[in-house]
Amino acid sequence: MFSRDCPGSLYVVHTPVRREDIPDELIHGLQKRGVQDVEAYRTDLVNNTDRPVRVVWFDGFVPHAGRWVASNVRQGPQGQ
Repeated sequence: MFSRDCPGSLYVVHTPVRREDIPDELIHGLQKRGVQDVEAYRTDLVNNTDRPVRVVWFDGFVPHAGRWVASNVRQGPQGQ
């Protein structure tokens, strides 16, 4: 089991987000693409390495043609 304070490690935690805390524009964009059920998670990253880390892409999974496929929910890099 990893600890948030483990030297030299990245510690990632995914926490469910309540539906009312998800931005409406994100929900509407997904619904336009045919996604009906949305579950969102907040992702926190603790960097205990000696190198900088920047998250630039984050995918979600959506059902498509009977399979789950990765899709970037914001349609581009994060923070832009």
